[in-house]
Amino acid sequence: MKVRCASVCLLVLAALPAQAHFIWIVPNTNGNQAQVLFSDTLQPDDPALLPKIAHTRWYARTVEGKTVDLKWSEKGAERWLEAPTGAAMWGGVCVYGVVQRGSGDPFLLKYCAAAPVGPPSTTNPLAAASAAWDVLPMQVVATTDDPRRFRVLFAGKPLAGSEITVFGPAVTAPVELKSDDQGHVRLPQNLVGRIGIRARFVEKSAGEHGGKKYQEVRHYSTLVLDLPGKTGAAAPRDAVEDPVATRLLAEARAARAHWTNFPGFRARIEVNLDGTLHHGLVTVEPTGKVVASGLDQAAASWARATLASVVGHRTDDSASRNTPCAFADDDLHHPLGRKVRVLNDELHSSYRIKDQQIMVVNRTTGPTRFTITVQENRTNADGKYLPASYVVHTWDAKTGALLRSDAHTQAWTRLGAFDLPTLVRVVTARPAGQAGQQELSVRSMTLTEHQLLDTK
Repeated sequence: MKVRCASVCLLVLAALPAQAHFIWIVPNTNGNQAQVLFSDTLQPDDPALLPKIAHTRWYARTVEGKTVDLKWSEKGAERWLEAPTGAAMWGGVCVYGVVQRGSGDPFLLKYCAAAPVGPPSTTNPLAAASAAWDVLPMQVVATTDDPRRFRVLFAGKPLAGSEITVFGPAVTAPVELKSDDQGHVRLPQNLVGRIGIRARFVEKSAGEHGGKKYQEVRHYSTLVLDLPGKTGAAAPRDAVEDPVATRLLAEARAARAHWTNFPGFRARIEVNLDGTLHHGLVTVEPTGKVVASGLDQAAASWARATLASVVGHRTDDSASRNTPCAFADDDLHHPLGRKVRVLNDELHSSYRIKDQQIMVVNRTTGPTRFTITVQENRTNADGKYLPASYVVHTWDAKTGALLRSDAHTQAWTRLGAFDLPTLVRVVTARPAGQAGQQELSVRSMTLTEHQLLDTK
């Protein structure tokens, strides 16, 4: 009888997850790999427990907010995740199964885990961990105003009353906390370096999973990251360079079509100013200077200024410059991409970047501010991006009143190694009542018979 009871006990224990074990994603020193642990702390436990979470779904989130499926790899008895190119976060979701402990009611056990990618010395782990991720049903996120303050989210909404436990190599004893009405929790100032945050939530929801009934769902979410080594509040996040944001802008600049060793060109030009045609010749020198002939003053003035801007964007050398940036917000799903702010910039420049394309440019120049919003880019023979259409909105910097809106259309032709403009059209709209200005104006130039200049 005793033997039979002992056998039953062993079978029950085998069906349970290891007592107080949770899924942790623990990055290595370089931040390009992370070890998966099933343990009660940030230290590995018995590797024989890892098969119990083998059905976990693993993900990476890119700096642009895209989610990529991952698989863990085996290194002996260990399990590891690799960071794909452009990854900012690792994540994991595991529906462990229905568990019953002793005579208690059965419950469904669910785990979520997350950790930022990259070494803390060159990346901003708090910035990476500050955005909500819809693949994680429950998540601990950083906040943008205080490196010690975190927030617990459940189904994308703040979770009040969540039980928080903080671990770490430098933490002498686990820190027990609870999230407030807005889901926030602030960690003690003495916590520095590598930490693990675990949040718990019991959802009073009965159901059935795998043919087994349960009375509630127990959710656990973990986050592993490195806190700044200095105590006290940090400077606002957008005042400190985030290398991920800097790289995002640099890659987008490098992806644009660029004229290298530009020899200049000449072409015939037709200028159409609100239905009035003007014909002439135009020469663009290697320096970018535009010389027009055969056009009247108004047509020549508009053509020179507009074509000089087109040429200036193709000869722009900003891709070779290091421009420190920070993320301007935490919106990963904006249709025009992540917003990055240029630091220490007198024009207060910011950009939205999506798929290595600069989709939005914001700047302030004196009494006005403007936004360029790209509608369409096209790729050239080298796989680089050329503008096809974009809109420029200009506002009064003080009042916010819209001053004008310019819709640009551009077309290109390939000549040698250069993509030269064939069409530039600008449709300008202004508010009614601006003195001496049409409410709607259409100007265009068409260039034909292009010839590269002989630089010998």
